Amino acid sequence: MPDSSPDAAAQAAESTVTQGVTPESPAGISDAKADSSAASGAEPTILDSVKAALAPKAEEPPPGSQTQETKDKPEGEDPDGEPPDVTEEELTALSGKTRRRIEYLANERKTLTDEVASLKPKAAEADQLRAYMQQTNLSSDEFNNTLRIVSLIKEGTDPHGVLQALGPIVEHFQKQAGAVLPADLQEQVRLGYVTQEHAQEMAQLRSRTHFADVRAQKTAEQTEQDKRQREQADIVRTVSDTATKWETAKRTSDPDWHLKADRVHELVELHVRRDGYPRSNDDLSKMLNGIHDKVTKEIKRFRPAVTEVKPNNSGETSNRAVAEPTSVLEAIKQRLAS
Repeated sequence: MPDSSPDAAAQAAESTVTQGVTPESPAGISDAKADSSAASGAEPTILDSVKAALAPKAEEPPPGSQTQETKDKPEGEDPDGEPPDVTEEELTALSGKTRRRIEYLANERKTLTDEVASLKPKAAEADQLRAYMQQTNLSSDEFNNTLRIVSLIKEGTDPHGVLQALGPIVEHFQKQAGAVLPADLQEQVRLGYVTQEHAQEMAQLRSRTHFADVRAQKTAEQTEQDKRQREQADIVRTVSDTATKWETAKRTSDPDWHLKADRVHELVELHVRRDGYPRSNDDLSKMLNGIHDKVTKEIKRFRPAVTEVKPNNSGETSNRAVAEPTSVLEAIKQRLAS
């Protein structure tokens, strides 16, 4: 005879409820997150959700890419390992045409391997050069023009070409350094207001003052940028500590935290993606408490109400008190028992 006790019925009902949970429900989300947590071997935290929201989204590798090919390889096969060499016994078992084909492919492979080995140092030098161009803000045209001028100077057979290439550059920096008088000082010299030597000193003083201001401005901008980066790092560190303490407190004070945790983590990640990282502890507390209240309301929608204790047929009130359920399973058991 089948067991019809409340416990058995509750277990059957729990199985039915679990199978029927939609992805939007907290239980469904909890199951999905639990699987991922079990796979990673560590329980996720709010900080993990924040990091996931702040991290750049990885692009899906195109079909045929090295990453995709690595995923498609059988488990246990080293994608970077060298394939085993064909033994003499294996070669002997093959036909002459097949052996020649294998030898040809082996020679081609060795040639390509040698070419790759010879190209690695050149690739490293190219990477260093590219990094230098990015650091100094050099365009490809500027870099090529510089190499052309240096080549003319090193060759030493075309001084006219060197002067033609360097002339505009020298003239530009003569004006920048005050070696060439600007138009207003030239006019004052022509009218006899100042001497040529005095005008030259004024032009150089202007140049030094101007570029001292430019350097000071760049230094101030760099200092401000460094300050903003330090402030951002301090905010992230402080808010991260607050988030960890908040979650630790909820684990202790909220008996349903194990039901809410995954949903809270999900909403934290969505909030950070949409509105950015909280700028202060107050903003963080407001965000976390609001999310916790929202998840609490979601949980209540899936939890049956506590059954009211009514007198039995004999007119006596049962002395068996019905406690507040601490889980969905207990709530189902209480409903079936009543």
